Amino acid sequence: MADAKPFQPAEVRGFPREPGDYLTPICLAGAEVITGDELGVVVLQTAAGHRIGIPLRVEALWDLHEALGKALRTLQASEGGSVQ
Repeated sequence: MADAKPFQPAEVRGFPREPGDYLTPICLAGAEVITGDELGVVVLQTAAGHRIGIPLRVEALWDLHEALGKALRTLQASEGGSVQ
């Protein structure tokens, strides 16, 4: 993702706007986080080369950090690794 042009929220297109549940395509390693005072955008790149920006309030970024940390600790424990 380092070779790509910077993620431009103003150029985003094509995401469904109807209420409902959505699952993004498989995403690659190397997520980026763009942060401001009250809003952050997690930018993921799909296996097909598309970039997806997920806007989150800063509080939601902390919640996501905690949830992902818990998930990683669970995965480590199930694989026989240490749990911290």
